[in-house]
Parts: sequence; C-alpha cells; structure tokens
Amino acid sequence: MSKKQEKFQKRHSLILNTAEQIIKDKGYYAFKMSDVSDYLDIAKGTLYNHFLSKEELVFNLIYPKMSQSTTTLKIIANKQTDAITKIKELIRATLESSYFQFVLLSFPDMAALFQEKNSSELEKVQNEMIKCFKKVIDQGKREQVFHDEISNEYTAHQLLIISDPLIYSLLVQNKKMTHEDFITHTTRNFLFGIAQNQSQ
Repeated sequence: MSKKQEKFQKRHSLILNTAEQIIKDKGYYAFKMSDVSDYLDIAKGTLYNHFLSKEELVFNLIYPKMSQSTTTLKIIANKQTDAITKIKELIRATLESSYFQFVLLSFPDMAALFQEKNSSELEKVQNEMIKCFKKVIDQGKREQVFHDEISNEYTAHQLLIISDPLIYSLLVQNKKMTHEDFITHTTRNFLFGIAQNQSQ
C-alpha cells in the first residue's frame, strides 16, 4: 500500500469513527455530513471523496456491525445444544449486538439505509440471519418442542422483527422496563408462540 493509500485509509477510518460518535451524541436524525467535516476540520470535498451521502456513510457504519451480528448468530445456530437454549441465546445476542445498538440510534430514518443502492447488500445479510433462525426452528421441530404447523419462514421473520428497535425504544429507553426484563419478556413471548410445552 502506498503512503497516499495509507493516508486515505486512515482518514476513511477516522471519518467513520467520528461519524459514529456524533450519531451517538446527536442521533441519526440530527446528524449532518458537515458535522464530520467541521469536527475533523477537513474540506467537504474531501469528505465526499470518501462518502457521497449521509446514507452511504451510515451504510458503511452499519454493514460491518450487521455482518458481525450474523457471524455471532451462525455460531449460536451451530452449537451442540438444544433449540430452546439456542433461541434464548439468539434473542440475547440480537438485542446486545452493536448492530442493534446502532439501529436503535438510527431508528427515525432507518428506511433510508435500505435505499436501492444499498438494499441488496443489506438484504443478503438479513437473509443469512433468517437462515440461522430457520435452522434453529427446524431443529426445535425435530426435537418436538416447537409446533409443526407454524412455517419456518414465518417464525424466522418473527424472530427477525426483534431487531426492530421501536418497542425497545418505547419501553427500555423510556425507562418503563429494564434491558434484562425486555430480553426475558421477549424470549418468553416468542417461545410461548412456538413451543409445544407452554411452560418454556
């Protein structure tokens, strides 16, 4: 790598780290590209050489987090343990991932991240998440602890909805419920819907 390329990569990482911190402080809705250029004291043209838009910058923040979350889910799905234990671990891992925490900050304009330019890449990762969920659900049916009549596709998408931050934001961020209670209630509610033994 040439010195010019190395300098570009260092600045690229610095821009991403700075943007993430600003979003944590201000929230996605209030975040502007100029916040980064002002903070780093760089020209807007320099910033746009790295990222053409706010959405592209945020995509480059969220995509690695989403990919890492998927890797964690795959590890859980492939563990040598029972399906109910895996479901509990999948839900906790989802709600404690850096991906979920970032989505929580980005919620007001989350749809902007799924614009046409980026949607295919995000959908690929989401599909990998769904595969993990379906694998565990199928295991639960083979173990005869989950209902057969509910389709794996439907149940997996219900599990995916857990990463939607709306309910978490309303309950936990508004201090109506603790993070741990939210995980417990979410897990019990999900298992109640699919478990043959309703005491799970």
